[in-house]
Amino acid sequence: MATLKPAISKPRRLSRAVPRAFELLMYQAHKSLLATCALSSRALTEDASTLTRRLLEIAVTAGYIAYGTSADERDRRAGCYLSQLWNETPPELRKTIPLGEQRRWHTLVRRHHQRFAHTNPCRLPKFVKMFVDVEQTQTYEADYSLLSSIAHGRAPSLVQDHASCPIPILNDSQVSTILVFACRYYLAVAGLWNRRLCLMPTRVLKPVIQRSVTFFKDRKAMTAQSNPAMETDAKRRRGASPQR
Repeated sequence: MATLKPAISKPRRLSRAVPRAFELLMYQAHKSLLATCALSSRALTEDASTLTRRLLEIAVTAGYIAYGTSADERDRRAGCYLSQLWNETPPELRKTIPLGEQRRWHTLVRRHHQRFAHTNPCRLPKFVKMFVDVEQTQTYEADYSLLSSIAHGRAPSLVQDHASCPIPILNDSQVSTILVFACRYYLAVAGLWNRRLCLMPTRVLKPVIQRSVTFFKDRKAMTAQSNPAMETDAKRRRGASPQR
C-alpha cells in the first residue's frame, strides 16, 4: 500500500468518465483495505469481512467498467456510475466542492445523458449481473456468499466458538483468510486503475503484484490449517455452485 499511496493521494483534474470512475474506485479500495487491516489486527473479523465484501464489490465494479465490449460501452458504464454517485450527493455537499470541480462534474453528467439518453435507468446493474458479465460467477457464489454470511452473523465457526468456555469475544482464526481475500481484490482494482491512468511504471507495480502472488501461495496451506471451518465452507460452496 505504501508503494501506491503517493499516486492515489495526488489530486488530478480528470474530465473523462472512465479515468474518473477508476480514480474514485481506487480511492475507495485503498481506504477499505486500510480499514480491513486495522480491524483484522484487533480480531474484529465480522466487521473486517464486511469491508472485504465491499472491496470485492469495488473490484467487480471496476472490472465491469474496464471490460465493456467497446469504448462507447466503457464510457456508458463509467458514466452511469458517476451520474448515480453525483445525483446521490446532497446539494449542500456539492456546494462545498471547488467551483472548477463542480463544473467538471456537471459537464461529465450532462455529456453522459446527452450521449446515452436512451439508457433507463441510468445506473449500474446489480452485483450478481456484473459478476456474470465479467465471467466471475463462481467468485460470486463462493467468496461473496461466504463473506456475506460472516458479515451477517453466520460465520462457519460461530457455533463452535459459542460452545467454548469461556466464549472467545475476539477470535483471530479467520483473519489470515480475510486478509488474503482483501489483498487480492485490492490488487485487482489497482491493476485496472494503473492500466487506465498510467500513473506508475510497470516496473514499480509489478513487484508489488508478484509479492502478493507469493503471499497467496504461502498462505494457502496456512489458511486451511488455521481455519478449517472457513476453508471447508468455501470448498462446499464452490462444489455446490453450478459451472457457467
